[in-house]
Amino acid sequence: MIKGFLILTTLYLTGEGISQYFELSLPGGVIGMVLLAGLLLSGILDIRQVETAAQLLLDNMSLFFVPAGVGLLVYFELIATHWLAIFLITGLSFLAVLAATGITVQAIVRQRRRDHD
Repeated sequence: MIKGFLILTTLYLTGEGISQYFELSLPGGVIGMVLLAGLLLSGILDIRQVETAAQLLLDNMSLFFVPAGVGLLVYFELIATHWLAIFLITGLSFLAVLAATGITVQAIVRQRRRDHD
């Protein structure tokens, strides 16, 4: 498990370093996940090396949302003032993501049917 945490942490810190060095607006964690996916897909990294550590992190994911929840309490007055705009934007964003996902899945299904026929 320690080896898995070391690999995941190294990839995260590498992503952070890339983001900082190239002054990217993309978060280092996202870059680290892309690096992890690339290593897994290429076969350089075996999933068994990080599986236990990743599962532990996923099992305790709710703990990572505590700081965000506390942060919301700090801005409660601001949120209470603009709740309608926040609600509308969140709802519209949800619908946009839902529509984009549906369109993408339909396109993939159509393409696979064409390839199969």
